[in-house]
Amino acid sequence: MALPKIETPTYELTLPSTGDTISYRPFLVKEQKILLMATENSEDTRAQIKAIKQIIKNCILDKINTDNLPLFDLEYIFLHLRSKSVGEVVDLIYNCQKEGCEAKTDFQLDLSEVDIIRNEKHTNKIELTDSVGMIMKYPTIKTLNRFNLNDPNSTLDLNMDSLIGIIASCIESLYDEETVYDPKDSSKEELVDYISNFSQKQFELVQEFFDTSPKIQKKVTLTCSKCNNENEHVIEGISNFFG
Repeated sequence: MALPKIETPTYELTLPSTGDTISYRPFLVKEQKILLMATENSEDTRAQIKAIKQIIKNCILDKINTDNLPLFDLEYIFLHLRSKSVGEVVDLIYNCQKEGCEAKTDFQLDLSEVDIIRNEKHTNKIELTDSVGMIMKYPTIKTLNRFNLNDPNSTLDLNMDSLIGIIASCIESLYDEETVYDPKDSSKEELVDYISNFSQKQFELVQEFFDTSPKIQKKVTLTCSKCNNENEHVIEGISNFFG
C-alpha cells in the first residue's frame, strides 16, 4: 500500500548575475543531513561548499549547472534555501576586538536583511590600452577547486602564479580595434604569458574587477557586554550561513 504523498511548497528567486528566474523547494531531511555533516567540520570551507553545491542541485527545480554559477549566485541561492527551510535567523558568536577583552557576543543575523552588495564602479570591461581590452567573467566553483582557494571571498593567500591562473580562467574575451579574440583559441600557457606582461597599472585594473565584484555581505556594529567596546564586523562568506 502506497504511503500518502506530502506536498512540498515551491518558491522563485532571481539570479543576481543574469536576472533569470529559477524555482526551488525547501530542504528536506536528506538535505538537512548533508548540511549537518558539513557543519560538524566548520573549519573545512571546501566541504561546506561541496555540501551547498549538492543541496542546491537537489532543491533547484530548473536545469542549472552549479559548477558554472558565480560564487555570489551560489551564496544567494543558498541564503534563500536556508531561509525557507530552517528559518531566517542565524545565530552567530563574535569575540570582542578590544585588546585584552575577547569576551564573546551573541548575535542573530536576519537573513532577510542580507543582500547582494554591488559596487557602482564595477565593470567587467577592462580597457588595457586605448585600443585593447578584456571582457571578464566571474569565478565559479570550478575556479575555486582548480586553485585550491579555501576562501571564495579573498585571494590574499594566493601566490602570483595562482592569481594569474585565476585571471586567465576568468577571461570571457579579448579585443582590439579590429578583432574579438576567444581565449579558448589560445593555450593556458599563452594566456598566462599574456597576463604576465601586463604593466602594474593594467594588473591593478584586473584586480579591481575582482575586488568590486558583487558579494553577499552584511555590516554590523556590536557592543561588547563586558567592556562596552563597539565592534564592527563584516559578515560574508559561506561559512557564516551554516548556523
